[in-house]
Amino acid sequence: MPDPSAKNVSSVRWILLWVATLALSIAVYWPGLDGDFLFDDNPHIVRNQLVQIGSLSPADLWQAWSSSHLDFPGSRPLAMLTFGVNHAISGLSPFAFKATNLALHILSGLVLFAVARRLGQLFLRLEGRDSEAPAVHWWAWLAATLWLVHPLNLSPVLLSVQRMTILATLAVLMGLLCYVVGRRRLMDGQRGGLAWILASPLFAGVGMLGKESAVLLPLLLFVTEWTLLRFRGLDARPRRQLVAFFVVATALPILGAIGYLLAHPGYLDFTGRPFDLAERLLTQPRVLWSYVHLLVIPDISAMGLFHDDVAISRNLLSPWTTMPSLVALIGVAVAGIALRRRLPLLSFATLFFLAGHALESSVFPLELVYEHRNYLPAIAPLFALAYVPTVGSDALPVSAWLTRTLVALLLVALSASTALRAHDWSGFGRLITAEVGHHPDSPRSNFQYAQLLMEQIRNAELSAEAAALAKQHFERVVALDPNHVDSLFGLVVLELYQGRVPPQALIDRLAERLRRIPWNPLNVNTAQFVYLVKWHGQEGPGPRLSREQMLMVFEAALSNPTLPAVGRAAIYHALRAYYQRSLNENGPALHYAELAVKAAPESWTLWDRYIRLLAATGRWDDADAALRSAVETDRLGLQRERAKDLAGVIAAARRGEPVPALPPE
Repeated sequence: MPDPSAKNVSSVRWILLWVATLALSIAVYWPGLDGDFLFDDNPHIVRNQLVQIGSLSPADLWQAWSSSHLDFPGSRPLAMLTFGVNHAISGLSPFAFKATNLALHILSGLVLFAVARRLGQLFLRLEGRDSEAPAVHWWAWLAATLWLVHPLNLSPVLLSVQRMTILATLAVLMGLLCYVVGRRRLMDGQRGGLAWILASPLFAGVGMLGKESAVLLPLLLFVTEWTLLRFRGLDARPRRQLVAFFVVATALPILGAIGYLLAHPGYLDFTGRPFDLAERLLTQPRVLWSYVHLLVIPDISAMGLFHDDVAISRNLLSPWTTMPSLVALIGVAVAGIALRRRLPLLSFATLFFLAGHALESSVFPLELVYEHRNYLPAIAPLFALAYVPTVGSDALPVSAWLTRTLVALLLVALSASTALRAHDWSGFGRLITAEVGHHPDSPRSNFQYAQLLMEQIRNAELSAEAAALAKQHFERVVALDPNHVDSLFGLVVLELYQGRVPPQALIDRLAERLRRIPWNPLNVNTAQFVYLVKWHGQEGPGPRLSREQMLMVFEAALSNPTLPAVGRAAIYHALRAYYQRSLNENGPALHYAELAVKAAPESWTLWDRYIRLLAATGRWDDADAALRSAVETDRLGLQRERAKDLAGVIAAARRGEPVPALPPE
């Protein structure tokens, strides 16, 4: 790296440096761009027909914007719109989705450079160190480059759905840039400074269309001002204006959030989680320290898509690291506050990092650990770290040559680590094999690996070994997580794959868990019920569960008091299919089809099956009434074509024409 004390750096050199930086960023992620859709990609993109638009017409774009199955703010319409644009241009191409994420990641890195450069200049000026200002360019470049190639930032890029995180972070960075520009103008007495500052929180609203974490922007602005800038360099009136701005900009979101939570208490419902509010709050200090470890010492063997092997803190002494983690976290927070004048960069790094986790590591019943939650909070620690070998290099007890060498080695190590992770993400099989190797106590990794092994059972040469190993991993999940039901479904299907009727003891174990677990999509995927029905509906000889066994499984799930409405609807839907397709009993099938639409009236897939079944059984007036009810739920007009098709199905049935075969479940 060139000498940070240099007064002038040619434009050509900077252009070449950034070309090399962007090429490096693309190179380290390139191996993973061909990887498969994974995890939450499936419900939001792969199985979401509404987001799979065929053109860029206004109607199709509106459909994509409105395609989430969740209500706002969880709907994240801006992210859904970008998924729709991806599909309209390239279909369900994982490469296109991930390449778009990478482009947005690089754009975010460039905006981060602009923020870091302006913030660094402002900070040094307020510290009375204008002579060191030329080194700010290197400081900002290094901060942005560290962030671009750090392996902890891989999942937002290569997990397609986490474009939501990238968009929210990009909006926050734009808001920070807007604020820093306004702050400089305000300090210099230039016109428009206050307007720039007042505009900065607006980016929180834009970012929330991508993900709710953008709501933290006003808090992050305050942390930046309070630690690095400290309301300095302002006359009395601008200082009062800035204080008033923060009173309003931080108070209103907090009051709004409190009001929203009071009106929507379900956001704090821990019913479906294996931990309660107190246990989550006790666990998060340990989680935050693990994030710090991965940020400072990026051990890729400790990273992963799944971190469900993290022990829950049941009390201050279980596990024993809970108390030290909590005390250390409080100590660091207090130190960050107390040392903001003496060590402002350290204070900024600490408090920005904690503020960046204030939403996803607090009271909400989210999963305990996800790496992508560090995408925004990591910015400040890396900014502070980049200061040391650039602006602060004169204070280091080593030569400038050695400093540059160490920085180069650090970038090489980070880039290599990210490239290795990207290679693991280049295919589902490779990723899951790496995951179970790095996280042998992860229920999800073991389950996914067992499913991967089941693909080999149809190969005669691999069948026996693959089946034995798959059973071993399914049983490991059963032992690791007493609430995991998918693993028992896996054992049932494994028996069927091998041409055997599952033993009754296994069905009993499955039913017992279905009755008592706290229902959660991570414990049981309702698609398991649909898969069992499909198996029983296939032609030809083969093992089957008895009618009594199948109904026992369904009844056990429906008796679970924590089963949410959407899960209940999915099980009714599968039960309807079982009666209709496997047992040819339309009476019970209609009963469960009706229960399904009552449980989830917004689902047009459920209305479609119900209306077709009514038409096929000669209940045409009821089919018309059901179609009218379905249309009433389509407030955005996204289902007009499907409604027209269903009206045609009913009309054809009235004329005595056969109802077209039902689409696949």
